[in-house]
Amino acid sequence: MAKVYRLADELAEKQGVGPLAHGNAKDLAAAASELDVVIAWCATLAEKAEAV
Repeated sequence: MAKVYRLADELAEKQGVGPLAHGNAKDLAAAASELDVVIAWCATLAEKAEAV
């Protein structure tokens, strides 16, 4: 998840938006849930980009 969050932070900076809150997954199930949050966050960025 560290790499996912690092890439999300870079994307946030490029898009000029605030960074995504980082989770602290303790197991695989928690990591999968956190990944769903990152995916949803990315989808909102894509929708905003399409609207411009």
